[in-house]
Order: sequence, then structure tokens, then C-alpha cells
Amino acid sequence: MTQDWAERFAAAFPNYQHFMGGDANSFDFAIDRINLIGGQSIPLERAGVTAIVGANNAGKSTVLREVWEKLSHSPGYVEQPRIAVESLELYGPGSQADVISWLGQNASFVVQGTDAGFQRSQMGVQHPGVLLQSWQNPPDELGALANSLVFYGNAQGRFGIGGAAEMRESAGDPPQHPIHYLQDSKRLLDEVSDVSRDIFGPPLTLDALGRTIRLRVGEMDMEPPRIDNIPAEYREQMANLRPLDDQGDGMRSLMGQLLPIVTAAYKVVIIDEPEAFLHPPQAHALGAELGAWQ
Repeated sequence: MTQDWAERFAAAFPNYQHFMGGDANSFDFAIDRINLIGGQSIPLERAGVTAIVGANNAGKSTVLREVWEKLSHSPGYVEQPRIAVESLELYGPGSQADVISWLGQNASFVVQGTDAGFQRSQMGVQHPGVLLQSWQNPPDELGALANSLVFYGNAQGRFGIGGAAEMRESAGDPPQHPIHYLQDSKRLLDEVSDVSRDIFGPPLTLDALGRTIRLRVGEMDMEPPRIDNIPAEYREQMANLRPLDDQGDGMRSLMGQLLPIVTAAYKVVIIDEPEAFLHPPQAHALGAELGAWQ
């Protein structure tokens, strides 16, 4: 927790001083076991990868979706009826102050007029009291905190992530989309581009010349110009690179899974049908990349 973060938090939430001084390293979260309605259970490793396999229409996607629904449910609200998952056994050492400290390191603390709170990629500003409402040791449900700790991606949703995002309103605004994180970090952009090069052949180039920032497939033969002196030739070359969101299902699916994970820290990653739309070598490469990032 930086001093700047601590000062802004203290100024915005004077009644939350007891949440200051936590230790992010003392906080962790994992799913130990999925208990199914039929009486069976699925034990999970706290570190590593667990694959749930089975025949078509056996209920694998249903289990993963209902795990996410259970995690993201807020106590006191009506639960959606489930047909597969009875309950979860969760692991969650750390106090509420430790959770706040971890969020301070892995989310943006934002003050917008009279509103203040934490913001992560594709998540609006969340009041710390709302985020901590469900946290206990160990937790049962995470409520609003689920979006900060858990990434859930299904075969349909990963296409919605795409390779484009609207430009932020001002230079000081925090990142709200995986593309913004790539815009802020050349290291991350180079790593994602190298994945594209290794698996599909061409690298990726970030196009920040318009109102929409997007990833394009290919590379430029010109050095990036100064932001206040962009020649027409550079714009023309950039426009001639095909956007990532115009590529085939395989490339969009793979990058749609990787982008949220490489640009943000999650304690748990749930991916349904990661191999969908991928040829076997691409599916193998995706598995290797996901394993390397966790």
C-alpha cells in the first residue's frame, strides 16, 4: 500500500481507519471443494490447475457457471436455483484489513466527485464497505468482491472482450479494460504480442490513434512518432493492419482468454471450454500460457 493510496483512502473514508495497516501477503483465497447436489464432490488444488472433463452435455459448463454464481452471490439476496452445485468449501485466510491492502496493490483507488472506492478492469467503482460485506474467515460467499478475486470466462463472453476499448476520458483515469493496461505497460504489450507471434505468426500492434484503442495484427515498419507529430504515412500504415476483433474465432477466442488474465491479478481463474474454436496445437499453446501466468 503506497503512502499516496493510504492518504487518499483515509481522506475519503475517515470512518474506515480500522481497515488500514493490513498485510496483503497474509491474504489468500481458493476453492477447496465443490459439493454437488447428487452427493459427489470435486476436490481442488489451491495452487495449480484442475481440469474438469467429461462427455458432451455431462454438465461441466453448468458446474463452472454455478460455482461462479455461488461465489458472486451476496448474502441476504435470493439465490438463483441451481441444478448441480450444492455448496462450496472455500479457503480464505486474512482479515478485512488484509483484503483492503491486497486491493490497494491490485486495483485502482478512485475518487470521482463524491464517490470513491476500488476499481478493476471492467468493474465500476466499488465502495470498500460493499466489497467487504461478505468477507469472513473463511468466507462462504464473496458478493461484490468476487469480481476482484475471481475471473470467470465462458466461450461466448471471451469474444466480447475483443481487442478494442474506448479511450479514457483523461490521462489520469485508471485502466478500465485489458487494452488500457496494455496501453500503460509496454512490457505487457510486448508479452501479449509475443504470444500472438509464437502461436499465430504475426505480432500485435496497439493502435491508439483514434477514439477507440484497438489491437491490430501485424507490425509497422516505421518507428512510433511523437504523439504531437504523427505523419499521414504512419496513420495509413496503421489503418492497413487488420484489427484483432476482425480475425477468426480461434485467434479472438485465445486472446480473449489471455488478455484479462495477463493484465490483472486474480486469486482464482475459472475458464469454461478453453479449447473451443482452437486447433489442437493452439489449445496446447494456450494451456502452456495459462499455466505460466498462474
